[in-house]
Amino acid sequence: MSLGREAQLYTAKFGLRLASIVFAIIAAAMLGSAVPLQLHFSTDGLGGAVDGIAICAPSFALFWSSTSIVLLACLRRKRKSYHPAVDITMDFLTSGLAISLGSLVLWWNVYMGGAHGYDSQWSGYRSNGDRRGQGARVSGFEAAGASFCILLAAVHLPLFMIGCYETDVWRKTKKHGKRGVEVSKYDGNAVEVELQHQQPVRK
Repeated sequence: MSLGREAQLYTAKFGLRLASIVFAIIAAAMLGSAVPLQLHFSTDGLGGAVDGIAICAPSFALFWSSTSIVLLACLRRKRKSYHPAVDITMDFLTSGLAISLGSLVLWWNVYMGGAHGYDSQWSGYRSNGDRRGQGARVSGFEAAGASFCILLAAVHLPLFMIGCYETDVWRKTKKHGKRGVEVSKYDGNAVEVELQHQQPVRK
């Protein structure tokens, strides 16, 4: 892998991490807005628990993407590296959480009729119209939060694939290190570079 391709991967990773942070903040805000409404207007409170659990996905994505951006910036400056398998593991967990918990919210909202449990006798929401309106409001927050969870999974999928590629390069570097392969420190990732060796001069 050339240094030009390595720089492109670095830029792609940085941009995807920034997108992940933005999507995670929006998803957490939407699901977080749905939780108190569920707890106030739902008869059983189960919907609030579902939304609260689902916030774990964007929270984890926000934590790892922020950490990864700091590592990318610091390691590139100090010209050090860490094993790309860390990215594989964390991005796999992030995608899995985002897909599973986002789907859980959609399942609750669509198939379980998340708005059907709202108490029509709650003060200020006694009419059926108010009840339906409040349910639609909560459902909108849930749908938006779940949608951004799915977008999080879509963002972390290419990051996972980049991690797999860099792990393969790392493995080749370690395997052929004694046969003229060195590790580039351009951005902290292993890059296979053929060395030019001089042939001994025979007298």
